[in-house]
Amino acid sequence: MKITKQEFHFIQQKLKNDKDHYILRVVSDSMTPFIKVGEKVEIKYENVKNLKIFDTVVFWSNGILLCHFFWSSDSENEDFFLTKSLKYRNEFDLKNNNQHLLGIVSDKNASLFLKIKMICSNISIF
Repeated sequence: MKITKQEFHFIQQKLKNDKDHYILRVVSDSMTPFIKVGEKVEIKYENVKNLKIFDTVVFWSNGILLCHFFWSSDSENEDFFLTKSLKYRNEFDLKNNNQHLLGIVSDKNASLFLKIKMICSNISIF
């Protein structure tokens, strides 16, 4: 689903100001099977400085809302953060501007097994 920058900022401000939750239907398979296409997730506002690896974040990118794992703040530029999806777990997504963070998925937590699987996918075995 396409979302304009203006629509994104409206939702973002509502989450920040009202301390409310926002329900979003996932339209991408990038986090399957952890979050399935069509599944509804609950989002709450979180400051990017409070994020931890494996927090499931929702952010605005190229006119759509994406739902991926937070990986780290960008060590080269503190105004950006890095994410990874399950579908392409060996690669980082493009850098994301901190201002494009909508929030975190508050009703789903990655299992220890999934976290280990994500970490191990980055280890090369000769």
